[in-house]
Amino acid sequence: MGREVHRQATVYIDKLDGHLWSHEDIEHLRDEAAIMRRKAKYAKAYTAGLPMTRWPERYATYDVVISRVCRTQPQIQDLILAIPGLANELLQARFVVNGMMTKEQYAQWGDFPFLELDLSYNLAQKLAFRLQEAGAWANVIPTVYREPQFPFSTAQMLAEQVIKERHESVAPNELLGPVGLYRWLWTPYWIFSASSPAAPPEPGYLFAYIDNIDGHVWTYDEERLFIREGTLT
Repeated sequence: MGREVHRQATVYIDKLDGHLWSHEDIEHLRDEAAIMRRKAKYAKAYTAGLPMTRWPERYATYDVVISRVCRTQPQIQDLILAIPGLANELLQARFVVNGMMTKEQYAQWGDFPFLELDLSYNLAQKLAFRLQEAGAWANVIPTVYREPQFPFSTAQMLAEQVIKERHESVAPNELLGPVGLYRWLWTPYWIFSASSPAAPPEPGYLFAYIDNIDGHVWTYDEERLFIREGTLT
């Protein structure tokens, strides 16, 4: 005989008036809680002076990058008047895998997932939030970051210096591997790495994140803040 599986159903009852909370109500409440946590972290980062929190003061136009597509169709109809480009069916095809684009097209777009919209900061934030509500990983990024401007060779030298200092602070007598580009797809920084016994698990890797516009070194906290800004989960 097969094993009998018992599943429990969960219901949510309002403590004040006793009405039944829907799944959509619960999801909305969780999203609101995530937004509050995110705002608190951003405010703390702003006080600490992390450079990415100064973007609204430095840049006028923004784009949205989708590194994970939506699970459901995003609710963007009310934004089309303010963002006419959203009416483009090919652009909308990037939001959800629905057969309008081939796997090859999605793979190609994945290397440069900018929506290529020139938006104000507030509009870009609204669009990113709608996409996040639908399950996307969507980051707001200044349009200037579509094309790196900081010299790559200089960025690599900076990365070598940062990684060497981190390595020598922990394992000065151990061998540090060569520093090379680990990854750059769409983020506002290049990611460099080198193998080092200073990074667990041994041998692990040390990383350096170099901004591809102004060349500043992204700290771990700044990089994590940027990545987590892209999702509500």
